[in-house]
Amino acid sequence: MLGSSLAKVASLRIHASFISKCSAGWLSDVIRLIRPSGACRATQYLRADAAEQTLFAVVCHITPVVRPNYRVGVPRRGFWKEIINTISGFYGGGGLGNDGGRATEDVSADGHSQSIRLTLPPLSTTIFKWTAEN
Repeated sequence: MLGSSLAKVASLRIHASFISKCSAGWLSDVIRLIRPSGACRATQYLRADAAEQTLFAVVCHITPVVRPNYRVGVPRRGFWKEIINTISGFYGGGGLGNDGGRATEDVSADGHSQSIRLTLPPLSTTIFKWTAEN
């Protein structure tokens, strides 16, 4: 099941180099580490296409504790749709997540003037895709 979800992400045409270089493109210069966090043991980064029109925020949380109200700074206002949550019921997990995504709030974080407030499920990776405001 995870393979089919990852195929959906790949089909979003993340970046031309991702297709031509496979995994090497995933490590290209369009990835920006937001911040590795200390005691929380979460790492987050942004992934963008060359024109920065397709944006993903990836949060990897490696402790067995739920982290509510975890704030992640993002570069664009709008709705950040949760497209993969490795602890979702779809994969046999407990289903804890972010109700399909989060709208940005005007709260500065990680060098950005807006952020999203997340619930980090334990031992999980969650990927959000930016959707422009209507």
